[in-house]
Amino acid sequence: MTYRTKKQRMHWCVGVLMICSLVVVAAPAMATNHIEGGTTIVVEVGDIQVIQTEGDWSVDNQNFIPVGHLEFSTADVFETANSLNPFDLVIKVSGMPVGGLVTIAFDKHATNNTNVTWSDFHMELGTGVGPGFVLSDEIDQLAFVPPAPIEMNGFFPVFTSDEPLPTGPDVLWYFGSLAPGETAVWWLAIQVPDDIDGVIDGMATFTLRQQPTVAAPEPAALSLLAFGACGLLLRRRRRRRR
Repeated sequence: MTYRTKKQRMHWCVGVLMICSLVVVAAPAMATNHIEGGTTIVVEVGDIQVIQTEGDWSVDNQNFIPVGHLEFSTADVFETANSLNPFDLVIKVSGMPVGGLVTIAFDKHATNNTNVTWSDFHMELGTGVGPGFVLSDEIDQLAFVPPAPIEMNGFFPVFTSDEPLPTGPDVLWYFGSLAPGETAVWWLAIQVPDDIDGVIDGMATFTLRQQPTVAAPEPAALSLLAFGACGLLLRRRRRRRR
């Protein structure tokens, strides 16, 4: 096609620019997951699910939310704790960039079904389960990351970690009180590398280990218990003599 006048050429250029602008506007918006090399990388994963458990707890329900309240792809998991022993969740993240690094959100609802009040709750990231659990380290890039991990119901208002949050801790300790029948809710952000399970394939499998503890009685309380036990023994002896 031949354009004979400058006016026709100008109309053609304007039309091309309008089409390009419509293509840009029509591009779908996605959640921002992490920053790499000073540039914002847009990543959403295909799915997050608990595929294995180890310990005397139960996973009652789980849901996948493509974009949750922390603006990350989110797993929403409901658990019931039936003992104070460690409980391992093996979590699979699929549909991530091959060889990449993503941040996911993990919402966990833990109900105390142990008949004792918890005073501490701690979580660890790693691989494997049971005796084969291996704690994450600073090199593998698996870590808790900001937004700060929060217990939403206020049962555990104080927490600390093995490293400052900006560097990505692998262990979190929470302190507070959770009575039998109560449920604590955590919002966690976890950075997950594709190769954490030793395979680069756009799918990653890692373990979230968790364990509640009960406060040990103070020395004064132990003394009172011992004194009370001695008193009961003396009463029994006196009754026998009579």
